[in-house]
Amino acid sequence: MHLAARDVRLTVVSRAPLAQIEAFKKRMGWRFHWVSSNSTDFNYDYQVSMTKEELQKGEVYYNYSTQKFPSEERPGTSVFYKDATGNIFHTYSVTPAAWTSSSALTTGSTLRPKVATKRV
Repeated sequence: MHLAARDVRLTVVSRAPLAQIEAFKKRMGWRFHWVSSNSTDFNYDYQVSMTKEELQKGEVYYNYSTQKFPSEERPGTSVFYKDATGNIFHTYSVTPAAWTSSSALTTGSTLRPKVATKRV
Protein backbone atom coordinates (compact mmCIF):
# COMPACT_ATOMS: atom_id res chain seq x y z
CA MET A 1 0.00 0.00 0.00
CA HIS A 2 2.93 2.36 0.70
CA LEU A 3 4.45 1.76 -2.73
CA ALA A 4 1.12 2.16 -4.54
CA ALA A 5 0.54 5.48 -2.79
CA ARG A 6 3.76 6.70 -4.42
CA ASP A 7 2.99 5.28 -7.88
CA VAL A 8 5.67 2.58 -7.44
CA ARG A 9 5.31 -1.13 -8.14
CA LEU A 10 7.47 -3.99 -6.94
CA THR A 11 7.68 -6.69 -9.59
CA VAL A 12 9.46 -10.00 -9.16
CA VAL A 13 10.84 -11.69 -12.28
CA SER A 14 11.43 -15.46 -12.48
CA ARG A 15 12.42 -17.70 -15.37
CA ALA A 16 9.71 -20.26 -14.61
CA PRO A 17 6.74 -20.41 -17.01
CA LEU A 18 3.93 -18.05 -15.99
CA ALA A 19 1.49 -20.91 -15.31
CA GLN A 20 3.86 -22.32 -12.65
CA ILE A 21 4.36 -18.88 -11.12
CA GLU A 22 0.61 -18.23 -10.96
CA ALA A 23 -0.11 -21.64 -9.39
CA PHE A 24 2.57 -21.14 -6.73
CA LYS A 25 1.44 -17.58 -6.06
CA LYS A 26 -2.16 -18.74 -5.60
CA ARG A 27 -1.13 -21.61 -3.31
CA MET A 28 0.87 -19.23 -1.12
CA GLY A 29 -1.82 -16.53 -1.14
CA TRP A 30 0.65 -13.94 -2.47
CA ARG A 31 -0.64 -10.81 -4.23
CA PHE A 32 2.49 -9.02 -5.43
CA HIS A 33 3.19 -8.56 -9.15
CA TRP A 34 5.23 -11.58 -10.36
CA VAL A 35 6.07 -12.09 -14.03
CA SER A 36 7.91 -14.65 -16.13
CA SER A 37 11.01 -13.97 -18.20
CA ASN A 38 10.79 -17.49 -19.65
CA SER A 39 11.92 -17.67 -23.30
CA THR A 40 13.31 -14.10 -23.26
CA ASP A 41 16.75 -12.53 -22.95
CA PHE A 42 15.77 -10.44 -19.92
CA ASN A 43 17.89 -12.35 -17.36
CA TYR A 44 20.81 -12.57 -19.78
CA ASP A 45 20.61 -8.83 -20.54
CA TYR A 46 21.10 -8.06 -16.86
CA GLN A 47 23.77 -10.73 -16.23
CA VAL A 48 21.70 -12.73 -13.72
CA SER A 49 21.44 -15.85 -15.90
CA MET A 50 24.10 -17.50 -17.99
CA THR A 51 24.26 -20.31 -20.47
CA LYS A 52 26.00 -23.62 -19.85
CA GLU A 53 28.55 -22.55 -22.47
CA GLU A 54 29.36 -19.41 -20.47
CA LEU A 55 29.75 -21.49 -17.31
CA GLN A 56 32.13 -23.90 -19.08
CA LYS A 57 34.53 -21.00 -19.72
CA GLY A 58 35.23 -21.00 -15.97
CA GLU A 59 34.61 -17.29 -15.38
CA VAL A 60 31.62 -15.09 -16.17
CA TYR A 61 30.81 -11.40 -16.00
CA TYR A 62 28.92 -10.69 -12.76
CA ASN A 63 28.79 -7.76 -10.35
CA TYR A 64 30.94 -5.61 -12.66
CA SER A 65 33.84 -8.05 -12.89
CA THR A 66 34.82 -11.39 -14.39
CA GLN A 67 34.72 -14.15 -11.78
CA LYS A 68 33.90 -17.79 -11.13
CA PHE A 69 30.26 -18.52 -10.44
CA PRO A 70 28.90 -21.99 -9.55
CA SER A 71 25.42 -21.91 -11.11
CA GLU A 72 23.38 -20.64 -14.06
CA GLU A 73 21.33 -18.24 -11.90
CA ARG A 74 22.46 -15.26 -9.85
CA PRO A 75 20.48 -12.85 -7.66
CA GLY A 76 20.14 -9.21 -8.61
CA THR A 77 17.90 -6.17 -8.25
CA SER A 78 17.08 -3.61 -10.93
CA VAL A 79 15.00 -0.46 -11.01
CA PHE A 80 13.10 0.69 -14.07
CA TYR A 81 11.25 3.93 -14.83
CA LYS A 82 8.20 4.21 -17.11
CA ASP A 83 7.60 7.68 -18.51
CA ALA A 84 4.26 9.24 -19.43
CA THR A 85 4.47 7.95 -23.01
CA GLY A 86 5.08 4.34 -21.93
CA ASN A 87 8.83 4.18 -22.60
CA ILE A 88 10.64 2.03 -20.02
CA PHE A 89 14.15 2.91 -18.87
CA HIS A 90 16.64 0.85 -16.87
CA THR A 91 17.88 3.18 -14.14
CA TYR A 92 19.75 1.02 -11.64
CA SER A 93 21.06 -2.50 -11.02
CA VAL A 94 22.78 -4.06 -8.04
CA THR A 95 23.92 -7.53 -7.04
CA PRO A 96 24.33 -8.99 -3.53
CA ALA A 97 27.99 -7.98 -3.11
CA ALA A 98 26.99 -4.33 -3.59
CA TRP A 99 23.80 -4.45 -1.46
CA THR A 100 25.77 -3.65 1.69
CA SER A 101 27.95 -1.01 0.06
CA SER A 102 27.13 2.68 0.35
CA SER A 103 28.25 3.09 -3.26
CA ALA A 104 25.42 0.77 -4.32
CA LEU A 105 23.11 3.76 -4.59
CA THR A 106 24.86 4.94 -7.73
CA THR A 107 25.92 1.60 -9.24
CA GLY A 108 24.65 1.41 -12.81
CA SER A 109 22.71 4.69 -12.64
CA THR A 110 21.80 5.34 -16.26
CA LEU A 111 18.67 6.00 -18.22
CA ARG A 112 18.78 3.36 -20.93
CA PRO A 113 15.67 2.25 -22.81
CA LYS A 114 14.88 -1.45 -22.20
CA VAL A 115 13.85 -3.22 -25.35
CA ALA A 116 12.20 -6.62 -24.95
CA THR A 117 14.13 -9.32 -26.79
CA LYS A 118 13.68 -13.03 -27.28
CA ARG A 119 16.52 -15.58 -27.14
CA VAL A 120 16.57 -17.80 -30.21
